Amino acid sequence: MSGLETTYYIFAKPEMAIKAFQERQPIGFAFLIVLLATISTNVAGVLLTSMNLNTAKLILSFGLFSRLIFIIGIWIIGTAIIHLFAEWLDGEGKVTTLFTALGFCFLPAILATPFVLLIQNLGSIKLLLYLLFNLIILFWIVKLQIISVKEIYQVSSFRAVMVLSTPAILGVIGIISLLVIAFLMAFSFTSSLFQTFPFFPS
Repeated sequence: MSGLETTYYIFAKPEMAIKAFQERQPIGFAFLIVLLATISTNVAGVLLTSMNLNTAKLILSFGLFSRLIFIIGIWIIGTAIIHLFAEWLDGEGKVTTLFTALGFCFLPAILATPFVLLIQNLGSIKLLLYLLFNLIILFWIVKLQIISVKEIYQVSSFRAVMVLSTPAILGVIGIISLLVIAFLMAFSFTSSLFQTFPFFPS
C-alpha cells in the first residue's frame, strides 16, 4: 500500500491502514504528514487572527520550527511510553509500527487551513467555529490513536484507552506534585526569611 493509498484509508478505513503498517512502515511519509499538519495549523492561526505581515512571517518561521520540534519530540517520547504501557498490559507489537501509525494520526490536522479559508468571511463567529473544529480534530486524532494501539498490540478498546490515558494521567500527577513541592519550598523559604527580621517574632 503506497503512502497516498494509506492516506485515503486513514480517512475511510483506518483499521485497514493500521493493519498494513504491520508489513510496511512508511516512516518517511509519516514525517511528511506531521510536517504538513504543523504547517497547516500554523497557517490557519495566522489567517484566523489577520495579523500584520511581519508578525505573520515571524509566526510562520520561528513558530513553525519550534512547534515542529516540540511535536516531533512528543511523537518520539509518546511512542516509547505508549509502547511500554502496551507491553505491560500484555500487548505485542513493534515500536516502529506504532511510531508510523501515530505519525499518520496527525492527518486530520492538515484540514485546518482549508477549513479556515472556508470560514474566513464569517465575521466573529469564525473563532467559535474554529474552536469547535479543533475539538472535532482532537477527538478524531484520539480515535485514530486508540485504533492504532488496538490493532497493533491486539488489545481491547478499553485497554487501548488505558494505554493512552495512563501516561497523560501520570504526567498530570507529576506536574501537580512538582507544583506542590515548589509551593512548599517557597513557603518554607519565605517563613525563614521573615524570621530574620527583628520586627517578626521568631
